[in-house]
Amino acid sequence: MKIIKNMFALVLAVALVFSSIITVYAEDNTFGDYTYTVNEDGVSATITSYTGTDTDVVIPDEVGGYTVTAIGAKVFYNNSTIVSVTVPLAVATIEDNNFFSCSNLEEVKGVENLVTIGEHCFGYSKKLTNLPEMNCLESVGAYSFNNCESMTRFHIPKTTSSISYYSFIKNNIMLSMDDDNPYFTCIDGVVYNKNVSKVIKCSCPKTEYTFPDTVSTIGSHAFWYCKLEKINGGANVTTVESYAFAFCSSLESIESLSGLETVKDYAFEFAVTGALDLPKTLKNLSTYALSGCYMNRLIIHNNLSTIPSWSFSDCAYLTDLVIEEGVEKIGDKAFQGCNRLKKVQLPESLISVGSYAFACSLTEVYIPSGITSIGKYAFGYGYNRLNWTYPVKEGYRIFGHTGTAAQAYAESNNISFYDVDTLFSIDALGNSIRVSNPGGLRFGFRINEAILSIESFDNAELGFIYRYGNDASDLFLENVGANGVKKKIADNKTVSNGFSDFNLVFVNIPEQAYDSNVSVRAYAIVNGFVYYSEPITANARDIARAVCSDLEDNSDLKNKIKEIYKI
Repeated sequence: MKIIKNMFALVLAVALVFSSIITVYAEDNTFGDYTYTVNEDGVSATITSYTGTDTDVVIPDEVGGYTVTAIGAKVFYNNSTIVSVTVPLAVATIEDNNFFSCSNLEEVKGVENLVTIGEHCFGYSKKLTNLPEMNCLESVGAYSFNNCESMTRFHIPKTTSSISYYSFIKNNIMLSMDDDNPYFTCIDGVVYNKNVSKVIKCSCPKTEYTFPDTVSTIGSHAFWYCKLEKINGGANVTTVESYAFAFCSSLESIESLSGLETVKDYAFEFAVTGALDLPKTLKNLSTYALSGCYMNRLIIHNNLSTIPSWSFSDCAYLTDLVIEEGVEKIGDKAFQGCNRLKKVQLPESLISVGSYAFACSLTEVYIPSGITSIGKYAFGYGYNRLNWTYPVKEGYRIFGHTGTAAQAYAESNNISFYDVDTLFSIDALGNSIRVSNPGGLRFGFRINEAILSIESFDNAELGFIYRYGNDASDLFLENVGANGVKKKIADNKTVSNGFSDFNLVFVNIPEQAYDSNVSVRAYAIVNGFVYYSEPITANARDIARAVCSDLEDNSDLKNKIKEIYKI
C-alpha cells in the first residue's frame, strides 16, 4: 500500500511540473499595443500580436524587461494600416505569415541581423520595397516573397544554406549572392548549386536565359512563374524536375534542350507557346508533364513507348498532333481537353488507348488494327472543363478494320464506323505523252469520290511515289529518300462526274531520256490511313509508238509525234 501511495505522489508531482511549464510559456503578456511570450531562456521574448493603429510602427527593443528576439506568426497579418515597420536589431526570427498581405506596407527596417524568414512572411505585400541586406540570414521560407511586386532585388549572404523552391515567385526581384557562399553559386540572377550542375532558382524578371554547359539538372520550381520568353543552350541537360518551368506562359520553345532524358510531373505545365518537337533522347515522361501547354503542334517520337496519363491534357491551342510509329500505349486522359485538336495520326504500333484519352475536339479518327484495348470515353466524346462532363460528339466517325477493337468500340458507343479496306481505292488510269516539243510523260490516277461522301476528303494528302527505272517493288512512303525512291505531293485534282483525277507529269524530257523507264504509284492519306494504287512503269518513246499505232486516220498528229520522239 505504501508503494502505491508513493507512486501516486510521483505522478501528481510530475503533472504539477508540466502544468506549471505550460502555464508559464503559453501565457501571453501585455506591453502597450503588444502581447508577448517569454522564451525558454527566460531573458528574451517573442511578440505574438499587435493591436495598435499606427502607420509607422516601431517595435520596442524590450517588453516587460525582456529583449525582443522574435516576431511570432501572423502578428501583422493582413494589416492594411501600417506603412513602415522598424524591427529591433536583436530580432533573429520573423515567423510564418507575419507581414502577409500588408497592402500598404512599403518599408521594413532593422532586419540586418535576421537569421530566419518564415513561410509566406512578406507574401502579397505588393508595395514593399527592398529590404536591407541581411548578413546573418540562414533560411528563407516558402512563398516568403510571393507577389512582392515592388521589390527589385534581394541579396543572399554567405550564411544562407536553405532557400525554398517557392521563396521568390510572381515578383520582380533580381537575386544576388556573396561569392563566398559555400552552398550556392549565383550567376546573373540565377542561383545554382555550388558546382553549377543544377539550377536552383531563376530571378523572376528574366526574359532570356542561357544555360552554362555544366548544368545537367533543372531543379524543382527553378523557373516557376518566370517571365521567360527564350532559353538558349542546355544540350547537356538530362533532367527537368517537377514544376521547373510551370506557368512560364511566354516561353516560346524548349528546342535547345536537345538531350533531355527525364521530364517529371508538371515540369512544363502551362508553358511553351510554339510548335513542340519532343527530343528523341526523351525516355521518361511523367504525368501532367506538359499539361496546359500553349503549343499548336506536337511531335512525339518513338523513344517514348508510353504516353503517360494526363501528360498533354488541356493543351487548348494544340491543333496538330503527330505520334510516331513505335509508340505502344496512350494513358488515361493524355489529350483530354485539347479542344482545338483537328487531327491525329495514330501509329500502327499502338496497342492500347486509355480512358478519356481523346476526350477533346476531334470529330473523326482512324484506329489501327493493332489496338486491342480502348478505354471508356477514349474517342467520340468532348470535355467540358467547367463542369467536368464528357458530352457525346454528334456525327463522330471512326475509321478502322472490320472485326477489330475499333469496330467493337464504335458499336458499343453508337458511333459511326467505316471499314477503310472497302471505303475507296485509287485506280491507275495509265499514261500519255505530251504532243509538243520537247516531249513529256503523264501518269494518271483516279479516285471514286462518290464513295468518299462521308469523308472530309479535302483534307486528305494526295501524291505520288516514283523512281527512275523498272523496279516498282518498294514504292511505299516509308522508303522515300532511300534507293532513289522519290515523293511528290499532287498539286491539284480534277473533279468530274463523281471522280477525282490527279496526274504526275514529267515535262521537257530530253531526247536522250525518251527510252528511260519511270515507275510510279499514287497514294492518299486519309484519317491517317494510307491507300496506294497499283504501280505503273513506262517510258515516253514506247507510249509514243503505241499512240501512233492508234492514229491511222490522223496522219498529221502521227507525223508530229514521230518527229518529237524520233520514232
